[in-house]
Amino acid sequence: MTAFDQFDPFEQRISAAIDEIASARRPDYLDDVFRQTARSSQRPRWTFPGRWLPIMDTTLSRVPAAGVPLRSLTIIAIVALLAAAAVAIVIAGSRPKVPSPVGPAVNGSVVYPFGGDLYIRDSIWDKAPGTPLLQQPGTQIAPFLSPDGETVAYIETRTDGDHLMAMGIDGSNQREVLSDPIEPGWSQASWALDSKHILMSGYFLDGRRKLYDARADGSGATELHFDGLVPWEGFWSPVDPDTFLLRAQGTTGVQSQGLYLSNAAGTKLTPLHLGGQSSFGPDYALSGASWAPDGKTIAYNSFRTDPDTFITGFRVHLVNPDGTNDRELPGPADIGIHQAWPAFSPDGTQILVQRFIFPTGTHSNDGAGWIAVVPADGSSIGRDIGTRIDNTQNPDTVKVWSPDGTLVMQWISATKKTYVVSPTTGSTTALLWPDDMPDWQRLAP
Repeated sequence: MTAFDQFDPFEQRISAAIDEIASARRPDYLDDVFRQTARSSQRPRWTFPGRWLPIMDTTLSRVPAAGVPLRSLTIIAIVALLAAAAVAIVIAGSRPKVPSPVGPAVNGSVVYPFGGDLYIRDSIWDKAPGTPLLQQPGTQIAPFLSPDGETVAYIETRTDGDHLMAMGIDGSNQREVLSDPIEPGWSQASWALDSKHILMSGYFLDGRRKLYDARADGSGATELHFDGLVPWEGFWSPVDPDTFLLRAQGTTGVQSQGLYLSNAAGTKLTPLHLGGQSSFGPDYALSGASWAPDGKTIAYNSFRTDPDTFITGFRVHLVNPDGTNDRELPGPADIGIHQAWPAFSPDGTQILVQRFIFPTGTHSNDGAGWIAVVPADGSSIGRDIGTRIDNTQNPDTVKVWSPDGTLVMQWISATKKTYVVSPTTGSTTALLWPDDMPDWQRLAP
């Protein structure tokens, strides 16, 4: 929702987080989102039958006196139409279908980082060595596949910072999508409904947080400006191509975060009027937003403070896009077990969350991290699944649904290991070939 985890490496910020926890209880944490949808393509004009037919005038008075009989002309026209239709069918059948705009899709190839390069496998169960997709000087990380399955966005690390890049799923047409280098840190990307635009946010070399609408074909990017607000990230709607969800921080008075619905140009904002302050600081207020596939619900990170211990913990909230019906998703009774970074399943019935315990002291290793699935209707606290990391200073674990919703991929930052998990049975299989979080290609049935 892919994850750009190395683009915003948790391990570079966890030490600072632990220092903060001891006093202000303000941990540093990684956002894992990029909800996906898909686009529908329009076939080119040359596949329409009219492009294959001669120009004809069938006015009877124009038929030569000694010309071909009308019946013969009709037969010729029918034959030409049938031939054109056959050609159109062959052409359409030879072109790959794109997945539906929302909902489950077929699990396609897996793109993954290894040793600073990008590789591809036909499936996660493929026993053969991965095929190099991109091998060149420098470091290429954080593959993030487009909803239509045709484009791989990724980060290329250079001496002047991180650059947002893109290429075809076959490794062709490598291009720079955003020329403004990004500083390592809290960054976020979101594919648009048509797979032609990427909302990219982060800290840039001038020290400012910016939000760009970058065209995936490399033809340019537009910085979006919001009066009196600093944009933190944007998430394209899964149902409306002209809408995205914006998290932005006020610049005057008491600084706080807010969630807004914005049009694609960023010129019209509708606030959701949610509380945007917490003892964790503005970095984390209203963070981790995620759309439900039907666009009717938004999940986000909130906080709750225990009235007896005064300990504040992450909790996931659900809200309607108009800001109504804000409610807490059930989680562990112990507020010291945080629940955050929600991700809806492709069918929208479940929410994948991260649960974690932060270390209690600056140098202690008693932190822990794992993942869980919770019913999206809030009917229970769900169940823990996958691999748990214990006795660590770095409890970060990144996760993503498979396109068909039958599997979950889990990457543990402390061990650099990736696992495939069944959300139904909890069975876990280690993947030995990636050294960072892979991403799945979506395919049509």
